[in-house]
Amino acid sequence: MIVALMFLLVAAIPKSTAGSDKYCQNDSCPDSRLKNVGCGCMAATYGPQCKDRNARKINLDDRLKTFLLDKHNTARNLLACGTVKPHPAAAKMIELNWNDELEFLADCNTMKCVYGHDPCRSTSEYPFAGQNIASKLVCGKTPLGVEQMIADSVDVWFQEHQNTTPSMTDSFPQGKVPGGPIGHFTLLVNDMVERIGCSYITYQEQQQRGKKRTCQRHYLVCNYSYSNFVGEKTYTKSRQHPAEECYFRSSKHSCLCSSSNSK
Repeated sequence: MIVALMFLLVAAIPKSTAGSDKYCQNDSCPDSRLKNVGCGCMAATYGPQCKDRNARKINLDDRLKTFLLDKHNTARNLLACGTVKPHPAAAKMIELNWNDELEFLADCNTMKCVYGHDPCRSTSEYPFAGQNIASKLVCGKTPLGVEQMIADSVDVWFQEHQNTTPSMTDSFPQGKVPGGPIGHFTLLVNDMVERIGCSYITYQEQQQRGKKRTCQRHYLVCNYSYSNFVGEKTYTKSRQHPAEECYFRSSKHSCLCSSSNSK
């Protein structure tokens, strides 16, 4: 099996489609020059780039949603507990929950069968929604499981903590930083994020390098209720102990708040 892996992140300020017209309004994105990915979207319909590519949207049932949430929350909990050195523990890192509208807008991206960020995925509740995307190209007889793709993607996003310094999470830097990308990690552990919604699709793609053959593209999009902004802190550091500003702690993740409520 030959696997090619790609990751990108962009900050946004930038299941029926009956309400899709609301995404076409001038105020559907903080920057009116941008087009919301939900404008005209029919999330149950494959885009023209999916034609003749055996595209298949993976149904994220309750089990897979729970798996996605667990992967995110486990990563957030590791940071919040102060075990990811040199990063300090977090005072009010929230346990993430699922959001159907963010999932719908992620569907609007993946169903185009085109790897890349959409310019805007704002909702009325989450106008500054952020996004992580990941892609793997699998060539060969060994298939890639859905859970493996999800796990690998979140793990690679989280590993960017190695490129990130505490000063960068105190104030998100502008432009590229010397050590490598940090945007996936900082979005993953941003304590302003409370909800996520994801989408997953597979489709055929021709391998152009070397011997031409048909491979399988796996494409995951996760939308977040908030994003990274230059100059903003990624999370509030604890002064004494993890989760010190939580009203209630999560019963499953000891260093996370159980909801968005904080002192």
